[in-house]
Amino acid sequence: MRTYNKKMRSYFLALALALAIFSGVFGYSHFQAQRLHGFCTNLTLGTDIAKVREMAQQQGFDALMDPHAQMRIELTGAHISPPKCRVFFNPERNVEYRIWQESG
Repeated sequence: MRTYNKKMRSYFLALALALAIFSGVFGYSHFQAQRLHGFCTNLTLGTDIAKVREMAQQQGFDALMDPHAQMRIELTGAHISPPKCRVFFNPERNVEYRIWQESG
């Protein structure tokens, strides 16, 4: 009977630890996505490419240029399907508009 109780206690401890880790990772990912959303929303129209890239890097985001004068700003690190901020530039290389894209 004691062995059974010990095994059950170990099982529940492992389950609680797994749930705590999962909750922590999920919470951190959600917090980072909210930071990126705030960055995208507050990005001023008319800002030039170099300044956008610099601001994104200062905030800890990856800023990658895509074809057709658009920049993709994502969370740094490995994510299954990260949210993105797409920034489109006009011919003068200034922010014309930006789009928030949820993960998925």
